[in-house]
Amino acid sequence: MRALLSILLIGTVSSGVALAQGVNICDYTPPRNELFAISLSGDYRYFNDRYLDNRGNISVGNLAVQGVSWLAEPEWGYRLEGTARLELGQAIRFDIAMASSADVRRYLDENLFLFGGLASTGVPGQPDLAVTLLGGAGWGRFRDVTPLAKAVKVSEALQQEKIITQPLSSDQLQQIAQIIGRRAELGLSGVLEEIEKALGTTLGVRGVLALQSVLSDESRRFCGFDLTASAGYEVLDPTGTNSAVVQAAANLARALDADSGLLANALWQADLPFTGYARLTASASYTRLLSPTAVLTALYGFSGRQSPTEMTQLHTITMNLNLRVSAALNLLLRTETSWGSGFEEPSWGLSVGFTYTLY
Repeated sequence: MRALLSILLIGTVSSGVALAQGVNICDYTPPRNELFAISLSGDYRYFNDRYLDNRGNISVGNLAVQGVSWLAEPEWGYRLEGTARLELGQAIRFDIAMASSADVRRYLDENLFLFGGLASTGVPGQPDLAVTLLGGAGWGRFRDVTPLAKAVKVSEALQQEKIITQPLSSDQLQQIAQIIGRRAELGLSGVLEEIEKALGTTLGVRGVLALQSVLSDESRRFCGFDLTASAGYEVLDPTGTNSAVVQAAANLARALDADSGLLANALWQADLPFTGYARLTASASYTRLLSPTAVLTALYGFSGRQSPTEMTQLHTITMNLNLRVSAALNLLLRTETSWGSGFEEPSWGLSVGFTYTLY
């Protein structure tokens, strides 16, 4: 948790630095807060377990289809996430979690909202499936500020190609961001044409190629936060002891600048009536664009379970290097390590994989 708080502090300080430079990426309101993506991914992973005798070492391949749909309008919002996974090891195992999380929000004003939804883990049709229905209230919003981050990169690319002699002003960046935010409506060629009109100059072949590279980058930047409190019921519980639950959650997203972003979240959940059983998960990740084709992500995760007699915990650190091959295809190199209660030695793993954007 100390590591999580440190990253949150760094995010706060860094956002101030971005503002001091004259461009705060979070000072942007998109025409529409919406995200829909479906991707295919696969990897080959070697994992060294937590035991000294290496009884649980594995070498396994995975294929997965992942989907996310997110919408945040002035009065209504929703989020859906799902994953279907095929594991290729000593035996082929198919896991599916088509509604791993879903919620619908009704905003009462700018930040206050009521929500209802569900969270699930496990495999439908299998005894490990758990489904919890939840309802509650929260405070906060998220915004997709990717268009302004790309507008800053557009300014840098145009300077590098000698099309403009000085950085675009804040007003010009906001204008370019609004154009980029309409890409679904205008198409790539339409966005380029509108940028030419806004700048009052011709991009030329080199300018068009440079901006195509910026606009084809699929990485996203988000800003915002939310705090929620809710209650619910475990309609399906693998332990067979269905129970009422209460939970509190916090989420934070911050675009530190055009090339980096921070995501953090924490979730606490306890059974009702309070009997001393509780669960806490938290994570923080930092993403940095190293080059036009390379992105590095560092992730710290914590999970803990408390009972009347003991507290177990798990810490994980993951480093991902994402290499863009094309607009849709990325190669992924990952290293991970974890430690916690009952570990005889830290576990670690290495994997090589890919992601392909289907939509």
